[in-house]
Amino acid sequence: MNIGIYIVKPQGRHLRIIYEPKDQAKIKNKEKTLMVNEDFIKVGKATNLNSRNKSYKIIFGDNVIFDKVVLFEDVVVMRRFEDILKENFKPFRVPSPNNGALLEWMKNITFDKAKSDIIKIYKNFIL
Repeated sequence: MNIGIYIVKPQGRHLRIIYEPKDQAKIKNKEKTLMVNEDFIKVGKATNLNSRNKSYKIIFGDNVIFDKVVLFEDVVVMRRFEDILKENFKPFRVPSPNNGALLEWMKNITFDKAKSDIIKIYKNFIL
């Protein structure tokens, strides 16, 4: 089982673009692209958590924490759970510098608090 919800947190004060170098070349206006550092975390979903972890290693190098929090067998169920998480974390989600839409990246919440909330929400979700 390699699908599920994860948390990722870059390490260090240096701001970095949230895309892999191969995708950064396609960015037309880098000033309107989110850059993150240790002040940010992201809660996301992946159908291949190992691949997603590798992608973050390409973006941030070894200066990243990646944690698989909840594993799923059914992608549809995972997506429903992710929708609940997005709503729960709405106060912490940062707007896109490009269009203002809320992103999965968050500020003003710790890695441990987010992980604890995900587990608590999951326990209620499966009841």
